[in-house]
Amino acid sequence: MTDYRFVVRHIGYWRGAPHTWTTSYGFTGSGGATPDAAACSTLLSKDSAMCYSSSSGSVQGGAYECEVYASGGGVPIASYVAFDHTTPSSWVAYSASAWATKTTSAENIMEVALLVEWPAGVSRTGKAVKFRKWFHAVKASSVTPPAHDVSTADVTALTTGAMTLQSCLSTTYNLSLGNSRTLVGSPTVQPFYSNHQMPKGRRRKALVTAGGRYTGPTVDVPGPIEAD
Repeated sequence: MTDYRFVVRHIGYWRGAPHTWTTSYGFTGSGGATPDAAACSTLLSKDSAMCYSSSSGSVQGGAYECEVYASGGGVPIASYVAFDHTTPSSWVAYSASAWATKTTSAENIMEVALLVEWPAGVSRTGKAVKFRKWFHAVKASSVTPPAHDVSTADVTALTTGAMTLQSCLSTTYNLSLGNSRTLVGSPTVQPFYSNHQMPKGRRRKALVTAGGRYTGPTVDVPGPIEAD
């Protein structure tokens, strides 16, 4: 089995300014074609389907690029670019085709996210392991608790979309969602939104490692060098 890491990059508005965020997917398999630009395009389209955009109004964001890497990292094996994310006028909206309806406006707070979970076996201590993905492009919720943020119709449609995503590279590339240690099961779409912090835009905290290396926002000062 060969492991690959796909990274789908998105653009949207966060705190009034264009902001990028990523979703990474582990796929594994053997005997199929090596992942290429077409594989990246396919996965990007399935990811875009899980992200919400309203059928009316201006474009608020979209999935603009997908790259695939070998398990060891390094340079991408292949990539696909859907549009120039640096120019808002060229943005292409999410297809949102995995949502049942698209008439409601989109949520404008990007920390609000749709959580999808795939079971991935158990840990060494016997605890359930889950493969989690957060999608930071969701339908605005105007329900009164304890009602669900995501309607039953949308949960059903999104579950189908998540199943399509996990198997979208199986035919040509013989790849399945997961890694060489475990493959995922059937997905569960959580009916309540999560508050998932956006990773970019935060100030990096200074850290001194055990080896005496300081890593701050702008400098990297090695610790003392000792002879063997």
